Amino acid sequence: MKTPDPSATAFQVTYLEHFALTEKPFGITPDPDFFFESHSHSEAVRRLESFLREREGIALIYGGVGTGKTLICRRFLDGLDKNRFNAVHIINPLMDGLELLFEIAGQFNLTPPPSSTREDVLLALRDFLLAEHKKGRASVLVIDEAQLLSNDALALLMELSHLETDNEGMLHTILFGQKEIATGLLDQSMGELRRHITVTHYLEPLSLQEVGPYIRHRLSKAGSNGSISFSKDALKCVYTASKGCPRIINRICDQSLLLLSRQSKTTVDKSILNRVLRNEIAALLTMHERPKLFVRILYTIALILATVLIFYGLLFYLRPALGCADMNGADQHPGARYRLSLSEFLL
Repeated sequence: MKTPDPSATAFQVTYLEHFALTEKPFGITPDPDFFFESHSHSEAVRRLESFLREREGIALIYGGVGTGKTLICRRFLDGLDKNRFNAVHIINPLMDGLELLFEIAGQFNLTPPPSSTREDVLLALRDFLLAEHKKGRASVLVIDEAQLLSNDALALLMELSHLETDNEGMLHTILFGQKEIATGLLDQSMGELRRHITVTHYLEPLSLQEVGPYIRHRLSKAGSNGSISFSKDALKCVYTASKGCPRIINRICDQSLLLLSRQSKTTVDKSILNRVLRNEIAALLTMHERPKLFVRILYTIALILATVLIFYGLLFYLRPALGCADMNGADQHPGARYRLSLSEFLL
């Protein structure tokens, strides 16, 4: 068991101490220790293990925001035998092809000079991968947030997939990304890269039947020993509100335990869930209404200014028609008689 996090806020400490928990059971940061083997998450791990055995192509694990892609990624990396696999993990791939190539080489402890060309780095990387292969170690490239990859970086991945020996790829690439990456790969220019993807898995949200076991699993990992429970109605509310998305489930359950501790109860029921969900909806509405209110204020100001300008503009052009004379009473050309300075117009 982990010891309580000393950086926790006062509210969190009260909540942990009240339930005798060793850590927050519903934290937002992906923690492999809390990995829950749902059907879809287990299938993703199984397919990745099979991919490493086959040793060819590129694997793609994708899904919606908050469905657990990064958690699977970390779980997968933690489970690799360091004697058999040499892995690098790119967390933020928002870079061009050459920058990505230098990043991969650097994580493999290669130090090509800054002046090196793309071909120079590729050659050095190929020599390294070949040497690792001869030692019986497979090299693995794992890229998280793969939907951020530029077309140039994707082109680099195609080049890396061509690095082979004895008809076997020397670098096994695994992409974890949001579902937009699938749309991007449908582009005509991505045809060659698609042909290299040999494993794909769409990460599904939790089902209604999995929400209860998921919550109990995380509570148990945090040391609850069954002291906290959720009623059946509450579990249905959690599923309906989250649509099975683990990140949203964590947020709802975390807020529920805070409220539960303040009420000195041990069971999260429908009334607690309803109160939490009302607070969540209110927070979301506030976030969305603030920019809308700002836009409405700007629109009103613009409308007032436009009205003022139109009024003075009409007045400027209508004064000759109304027979107005200049200050000396002398008739002048209309365009000269009623020409106003900017300062006079604003006053």
